[in-house]
Amino acid sequence: MNQKKYHEYSVEDFLNDKDFIRFVKFNLDDDIKFWNRWVQTNPNATGNYSSALEQLNYILSAHQTALPPLFLDKLWTDIKFSIAEKETRMIKRKRAVLWISSMAASLLIAAFSVWYFTSEIVIRTGFGETKMVSLDDSTKIRLNANSTLTMSRAFKWKNIRSVELQGEAYFKVRHLNINPSHVRRGELFVVNTKTVQVQVLGTEFNVQDRREESKVALISGRVMVKSLRTGSHIIMQPGNIFKSNMLSEKISPSSIQSISPSSWIEGKLVLKQAKVSEIIAAFQDLYGYKVMLDDPKLLNEVIDGTISIKDESGVMFTLSNILHVNIKKEGNVITLKSKR
Repeated sequence: MNQKKYHEYSVEDFLNDKDFIRFVKFNLDDDIKFWNRWVQTNPNATGNYSSALEQLNYILSAHQTALPPLFLDKLWTDIKFSIAEKETRMIKRKRAVLWISSMAASLLIAAFSVWYFTSEIVIRTGFGETKMVSLDDSTKIRLNANSTLTMSRAFKWKNIRSVELQGEAYFKVRHLNINPSHVRRGELFVVNTKTVQVQVLGTEFNVQDRREESKVALISGRVMVKSLRTGSHIIMQPGNIFKSNMLSEKISPSSIQSISPSSWIEGKLVLKQAKVSEIIAAFQDLYGYKVMLDDPKLLNEVIDGTISIKDESGVMFTLSNILHVNIKKEGNVITLKSKR
């Protein structure tokens, strides 16, 4: 921050500077000391700084600043005294034009503000596709295949950093909070699915929302999981997995991980006594196929080990060898037929 030439900044430069935005938004002690010292040592360069500070505070405020009640009257009085009597008629026309222009500009600003603060950014992945998403606060999100991430276009201006998830994603949330007992504006990060809400300050966790069920797996740190149906909540510890489905009234804690919840980010499924039915469900979610078995008993077979999911053929090849089945693919349907 000390390396920047703030004395050469325009108002727009200040409004686009992340350090300046953090100073105005969070009022951290180090930032306050820096900017107070800068103003004292640069008294002739504070014009653009002051304008940017005023504009940014206006954007972050919950109330619109009202014009002084006598502002317009004084403006028109000054205009009348500066123009001769013979131009009075022209003044009226100019007054009407100025009023209309001001109203048009106000409406345009209002319309843009409504659009900006109410519109959303939607990021999707197709079958077999993953994406890395970097947010303005440096939070990293890896979006798994067949998933959708939704957030406000004004994400960095919101009181709570919030996203909605359908599908699956691995979150590495940037920690902004200094005092856990006092959470300030913009420090809380929230993930919403159909059934649960996950609240964190800064940690790593995996969230899956598929087949009418949400699963949250905590890798490190601490999070709170809340049921959107009942309002009940649980504080998670590393290694915990919590499940909540559309039909259940409860959030169920578990430490059993038949399929490692974060192994997919490395392009594989790490299995520990995982049923074939679970593996096939994961494959269908990732690649969009319908898988059928001629022998239903195979669904209860359990498998240990690692299966690559970097391409669809890897999963099917592994299952065909372990289960001793032939693979038949017709369009979007894959049939596993026993060789026995």
